[in-house]
Amino acid sequence: EYARMAVQVFLVLGGYLAACALAPQGMGKHAQFWPVLGKRYVRLCIPYCAALAFALDMVTINIILSPKKGQLCAAILFFLHYPLSL
Repeated sequence: EYARMAVQVFLVLGGYLAACALAPQGMGKHAQFWPVLGKRYVRLCIPYCAALAFALDMVTINIILSPKKGQLCAAILFFLHYPLSL
């Protein structure tokens, strides 16, 4: 219960601080909004993709080292549903 509330507080505060950084006093601080938003996206996307790749790698290693029938089936269904397209 407290964890869910903490996540909601984190998201609200994060959104507020992001809005304050992009538009202090309600006025846009940057003349061109989309390049700034693109830089922000790339800055957040790279660590997210790295963490996701690491997590998928750990899951794959865990399945390879100790494959149980259920784990193997879940991994196969997952990769069939979400194929890796780089």
